[in-house]
Amino acid sequence: MGHRLDVYGYHVRYGYTDSPDKNPQIREGACFGSAFSSQSARCYTIYIAKGEADLQHYYSNFCFFTKKEIKNHFRQLPKDWNVKYKVTDDTYKGIEVFKVNLDINSENRLIHKYVLTWTRCLFEWPYNLYLLHARKLKQLPQFKFESIINLFNVVATTYGNDFNWDVHTFGVNLGCLTKKEIVQSCIKHKNVNDVFPQFHINTPQCRLVRDFDEVTDKLFENNLNTYLKTYKIINNESINYRKKH
Repeated sequence: MGHRLDVYGYHVRYGYTDSPDKNPQIREGACFGSAFSSQSARCYTIYIAKGEADLQHYYSNFCFFTKKEIKNHFRQLPKDWNVKYKVTDDTYKGIEVFKVNLDINSENRLIHKYVLTWTRCLFEWPYNLYLLHARKLKQLPQFKFESIINLFNVVATTYGNDFNWDVHTFGVNLGCLTKKEIVQSCIKHKNVNDVFPQFHINTPQCRLVRDFDEVTDKLFENNLNTYLKTYKIINNESINYRKKH
C-alpha cells in the first residue's frame, strides 16, 4: 500500500523539563511549538516511531535510520554546545519507537531550536528524504570532509521550487558553514532560519515524489547529478561569501 505523503499531517511526541532530575510530561502535536517558546526547557524526550506506524495513522513521518545512525546524527552537532544525547529502543502507546533524550545545557535558546530542528530531520517528510540523500552524498569520495548539515541544505535547495516551507527546517539556497561558523552564527542570531546565509541563486531542481513507495535507490541515482551541480553553485557562493565577511 502506498502512502501519499503530501496530503498527510505532521505529528511529534515530546516532552521537556528544566532539569535532568525531572520527568517530562509527554505531549503530542504538529510541531515543537511549546518547546521553541520555552525560556527554561533544558532536557527533552522525543519518541520517533519505527517502521510505518505513523504512516498507517496518516502522519508524514518515517525514520529511515538505525539507532546507530541516529546517534551519529547527534554527533554532528558542535561539541561546544554541550549537548548530551541518549537513544534507546522503547514503546509508546503500543508503538515501537526510538526514545531520544537530549540534555542541552545552554542558555542560548537558538541552540535548543537548532537541535530540535536537527532532530526533526530524522523522521519528518520531506526533511527525512533530504537527510537520507545527504547521507548517501556523504559516502561519495568528494564529500568525505563535507558536513552532513551542508549536504542536507544542498538537497533541500534542489527541492526549493517544489517545497519551500522553512517553518520546520533551516531553509533553502543556504550557504555552507563550518561547525565553528555555525557556533558563531548561533551567538549572533535568534532564529533557525537565520543561522545559514541565504543566497539569491538559481539552481537545478528535482521533483519531490509524493508517494512513499517512490523513495528508492533509483531516486537518488536519478537526482545525483542535480545534487552535484547544486553543491558546486552553493559552494562557490559560500567561498565568495567568506571573502566578503
